[in-house]
Amino acid sequence: MTRHVTFMTIDDVEHYSPDERAAIIAAYPEHEREARAKGIPVLGSGRIFPIAEELIACEPFRLPRYWPRIGALDFGWDHPSAAVELAWDTEADIVYVTKAARASQQTPAMQVLALKPWGEWLPWAWPRDGRRETLEGAGTALARQYAAHGLNMLSGHARFADGSVSVEAGLMEMLDRMQSGRFKVFSTLLPWFEEFRLFHRKDGKVVKLRDDLMAATRYRKLTLAYVSGAGTLPTAANGIWLMFDRAGDRGADGTGVGDFLGPASSATDNIVTFAGTTGKVGKDSGIAVSSLAPKASRHLPGRQRGRPQRLERIPRNWLQRGSSRLGLI
Repeated sequence: MTRHVTFMTIDDVEHYSPDERAAIIAAYPEHEREARAKGIPVLGSGRIFPIAEELIACEPFRLPRYWPRIGALDFGWDHPSAAVELAWDTEADIVYVTKAARASQQTPAMQVLALKPWGEWLPWAWPRDGRRETLEGAGTALARQYAAHGLNMLSGHARFADGSVSVEAGLMEMLDRMQSGRFKVFSTLLPWFEEFRLFHRKDGKVVKLRDDLMAATRYRKLTLAYVSGAGTLPTAANGIWLMFDRAGDRGADGTGVGDFLGPASSATDNIVTFAGTTGKVGKDSGIAVSSLAPKASRHLPGRQRGRPQRLERIPRNWLQRGSSRLGLI
């Protein structure tokens, strides 16, 4: 049986003028406005994110190719599996939810088939239940099943820098970003906003119902905190992997070979490994300019000539100017 809910908002009542609508909405207490004017229900002991949608929604736009991006998964079967893609404007410290997908009763093979077009290079965060072995996977952990089908899974599950996986801490960080204007969602992601509206607590506890995209978005936070804080990237190489390729920009818009590749287990001729923490790349990495890959990104300063593009000059203090130029995540 299929169910469908249609919301009618005050904006659909066309015999009111815009000024009349605004006056009616202003007459309601602030915490009741979305319920009374938009039909968004007030549930349990309250919404987890009491934020007006217009404060976080933004029109889709072409992402700059140097913004770090990451995917995040929430595993499911009867309740949907969910996936989101997020981009990070490191200069303004704004996280954007740019893609979202949700499906029930889909095997890892089918889900990977749907997610690979987002970018085979895209690194994926996943929750700790990805270590669980399943009968269908012949005793193979869920995360390994996704990796076996070609999804670029991070080597460790999503967690904070101290190793914790606190749900409330992740939710509060998301709320803080929303309230401070540092969390945005493409307005076309209707399934994401459906969950956002209904995400609530009952008796002080998070209601685990139709929260799959919310959970996947929270896993992004855990991984972002881990790899951008005091800890290092959760890879076997314990390093930060970057790709410099003048010809490619699939790292942001899906049309090339990519700026960011990670995690990786070995270097190729155009990947450089930076050891140490993300906050001290320039100071502690000990990477000489001569050891950088021969191909250069258009975002690297210096003249570039010929094909493939060669890096001829980098200012001495360039690596010390901050990690955001390097596309760190």
